Amino acid sequence: MAQTFPLQVLFDLASSKLEEEARALLEMKAQWQQAESKLRQLQGYEEEYRNRLHHSAKGGFSVSLLRDYQVFLAKLAAAVQQQENEVERNKQRWHEQYSVWQAADRQLQAYTVLQNRFRHQLNVKENRLEQKELDEWARKFFHQNQPKDH
Repeated sequence: MAQTFPLQVLFDLASSKLEEEARALLEMKAQWQQAESKLRQLQGYEEEYRNRLHHSAKGGFSVSLLRDYQVFLAKLAAAVQQQENEVERNKQRWHEQYSVWQAADRQLQAYTVLQNRFRHQLNVKENRLEQKELDEWARKFFHQNQPKDH
């Protein structure tokens, strides 16, 4: 009868936990990348409107139009700053989740080591038993085939 690993339930739980943490890590990475993409987009808009202001200033324009550009650029700068903060928050959340994933990975590795030791010990026991049975069979065979002197 084959023995099962006594900590198999804990091994399975650790394996499931690692998969769950890996999925969360991927989700955090996607959120971080999405925030960075939005930041680049906002920075592109900001640069584009600064260039428009610069080119429009060469041709001259009204004070109200200048004020509108400045207000809009200030709002864009605030949006860029807010998005930079969001990128930093997402980056921090990813690093925190990475630490959680690493801990889950170390735990599974520890159970894997124990499982491998268990299997090795089981193999050693089985090999010894098999060798004992072979030795016993050989002893019996040898005694059966000995000429009997009466």
